[in-house]
Amino acid sequence: MARVGKRNRRAYLAVAAVIRERFNPSSVFDVGCGPCAIVNYLKRDGVSEVVGIDGSMASKEFARDDVEWHYWDARDDAWKPGRKFDVVVCTEFAEHVPQSCEQHLINTLAAVTGMWLLFAACPPTPQKRTRRKKRQHVNEQPKAYWIDRIPLRLDSEETVVVKHRLVELGCNKQHYIDNLLIFRQ
Repeated sequence: MARVGKRNRRAYLAVAAVIRERFNPSSVFDVGCGPCAIVNYLKRDGVSEVVGIDGSMASKEFARDDVEWHYWDARDDAWKPGRKFDVVVCTEFAEHVPQSCEQHLINTLAAVTGMWLLFAACPPTPQKRTRRKKRQHVNEQPKAYWIDRIPLRLDSEETVVVKHRLVELGCNKQHYIDNLLIFRQ
């Protein structure tokens, strides 16, 4: 299993801790799991069923041996989990999905969310960004855009509580805190 850099470790640990504290899940599904840090921490800390999916095969190198991992290209529907999870995490992923494919992502999130969806996507940002970042982010939208499209109920109170708890736990990814939305089934 590859290691997560120190810079991101605090944020991933905080997200995993909040998921355990607030939702006490027996199953978690991380859509766009990247370095698998959240699912790895949750599995380490006793969540029995943990699944991560990502569109980069390199992501698999980060997964613990006891974490279920799948390749998934959000532009097609070749892989479907076929079950619901107590908590679904989709952070820093939707902005990478072309707008022409976002409905498939939204349908997948709605289909697999058993109770809670933690969602965060990068909103439109100033043009001062690097070309590399611009190329990777093909669908930056404001929060209201996603709230209107995700067919789950936004839990504004839980969103505020979770954001405050992330700050208390020292989450150093401000965009998680700024862009986080908590939906419930």
